Amino acid sequence: MGYDFGILHAAHNFTPDPNGIIMIRTFAALMLLATPAVADEIWTLPAGKAVYEADIGETAIFSVPYEGGRANMYIDGLGGNYRTRGFHEGYWMGHGAGTCSAQMIGPDGFQTDNWGRMHIIFDNPEGFTGWTAYFSNCFAEPTEELRAEPS
Repeated sequence: MGYDFGILHAAHNFTPDPNGIIMIRTFAALMLLATPAVADEIWTLPAGKAVYEADIGETAIFSVPYEGGRANMYIDGLGGNYRTRGFHEGYWMGHGAGTCSAQMIGPDGFQTDNWGRMHIIFDNPEGFTGWTAYFSNCFAEPTEELRAEPS
């Protein structure tokens, strides 16, 4: 059983594996690198919608309404995690002038001094469920509550 790799074969000058091992490994590697945005998870908040925008490694990125625009929530350990959602820590970053003494740089390259710590707690560990998040400014302990229900 042979495979025609076309341009890939010519560009990399290798011989296709008759058992398809190279193709399977290449496909598996590409699937790990190309994590799609999960924008089908949308929640209703008091001031609009929260959207699961993307995964960058083990970090999930949600966007939420913030001061007339949007802010991002960067949630550690949630990227690609659909079975053990519970309590997660992270941080939020918004556009505009901030009050923090240090700049924060997100995994997506966004940089600002308008950020803070956050915690998020999902209602159920699996699937699409509601959540409650707590926010702060800069390094303070998160206390400001935000409730989200599935849309």
